[in-house]
Amino acid sequence: MQKRKVVSVLLLLMCGLTVFFWSCVSTGAAPQDLYFQAENCYKALRNQPEKMKYRSHWLDCIEKFEAAFRQSPTGPWAPAALYMTGVLYEELYRHSYAPADREKARAVFDRIIRDYPKSAYKTRSAEAIRNFGADTVVKTVKVDKTETGDARKIYAEAEACYAKLGADSKRKKFRSAWEACIEKYEKAHRLDPSGPLAAAALYMTGSLYEELHSHSFNTADRNKAHEIYQQVADRYPESEYSRMARIGLGMSPDKGPGSIDAVIAAAIDSQEADAAKP
Repeated sequence: MQKRKVVSVLLLLMCGLTVFFWSCVSTGAAPQDLYFQAENCYKALRNQPEKMKYRSHWLDCIEKFEAAFRQSPTGPWAPAALYMTGVLYEELYRHSYAPADREKARAVFDRIIRDYPKSAYKTRSAEAIRNFGADTVVKTVKVDKTETGDARKIYAEAEACYAKLGADSKRKKFRSAWEACIEKYEKAHRLDPSGPLAAAALYMTGSLYEELHSHSFNTADRNKAHEIYQQVADRYPESEYSRMARIGLGMSPDKGPGSIDAVIAAAIDSQEADAAKP
């Protein structure tokens, strides 16, 4: 009986060791293998222009390079994997125009220069950073100095565009659909920045950027929304849209300091005053 118990324990131990061994093998791919998988992902993406329009495909390849780096941060493949992470964030920036993507690329290149000073990728990273200034891709809006139109009509078109987008859940997934409506609101505001619909048009521009953020999860979209809300609050303080914009900024809807910095400064002053009381 005792002998059977010993055999059973040994079998259980062998099974446990087998499971442990295979779990290690399954998650312990060599860094170079992970790097080549990431490289194949990148090559496939570059050969499919349609997919290059979508952020998710870029992030998929970036994650693969990051996985190769995490597998052995001190190994010979680490600088290359980290460098390619930066390269892909920079290329993504050329499609998204989101400052956060370029900031991530810069952070990666800075890290290589700092942590891998003897690697050949230090020189490449320094060159990539220099190219930020020499080869910056900036999304510009062509402004026609003779731009004409009826602000009311353009605003109505913007409202129709937004209503149509709101009724189509599939179109909401595409950034271009949001930008088409945003451009209409922006044009309505440009055509008559002091007219009766100006505050509404500017506020709706910010509101759509806020909604776009809920789909893109791009911090730049939320930052843009808050920037526009601040403009509404500052330029149209008597408008109901100023009140709505202040709520969007997380501020009191009632009139007060005209900017977030002023609110922070007022709070600090209040704290210092309280601290000075006997």
